[in-house]
Amino acid sequence: MCGRYRLTTKGKNLEQLFDAEFDDQPARLEGRELSVKPRFNVAPTDVMPVVRIQEDGRHHISGLRWGLVPFWSKDLSGGARMINARAETVFEKAAFKDSLRRRRCLVLADGFYEWKTLPSTTQKPKKQPVLFAFDDDRPFAMAGLWARWKGPPGLVESFTILTTGANELVGPVHDRMPLILDAADRAAWLDPDNEDVDLQRLAEPRPIAGFTLRLVSSKVGNVKNDDESVLVPDAPDEKS
Repeated sequence: MCGRYRLTTKGKNLEQLFDAEFDDQPARLEGRELSVKPRFNVAPTDVMPVVRIQEDGRHHISGLRWGLVPFWSKDLSGGARMINARAETVFEKAAFKDSLRRRRCLVLADGFYEWKTLPSTTQKPKKQPVLFAFDDDRPFAMAGLWARWKGPPGLVESFTILTTGANELVGPVHDRMPLILDAADRAAWLDPDNEDVDLQRLAEPRPIAGFTLRLVSSKVGNVKNDDESVLVPDAPDEKS
């Protein structure tokens, strides 16, 4: 799964790299709106930028809530449990089927975190957080789905990240990883008229040139820690 990620790339660079423009009037979600400051520890329910095609046919970067809330939900509480959707079964899930046909998006990131289980002499296994990112920290696009829900506190748009089986780099740490789209596949993924997207091909685990694994701080486990310090590995005598 993908439960934490990073996005520190400047907004102007995101617009250029993904040929998209930020919405002129960011939507407010539960009193919050999209922040353009660097995010080192993105967590579920945060409002984060995604790329999607709007009614004008152009690519827009919008602030959506992480954790998909289907239109038929009674409230927002279930969204925190729908931060990921398995690519292999997304066609079968009522919460995702409608979005898969017409509401696909690109979730922007420049790294994602996982926790590696370390050997331990105690009953409680130790966990070492690691960051997966390009070696030059350039941003990438994770395949996402979005939905629109209406109720108290108003209109809420939310998203989930598709996951697939891990490739050779991620596999020793976790058996799942985000579905990262190649640049050549992004336009077809976004196109709402393309209802026959070849998800099986896109989700096939494959190596990603330039992708690396780095040790980071155990501080990333606390959502309150959202600065560069989470990227500094723990000292040898610190607890993971």
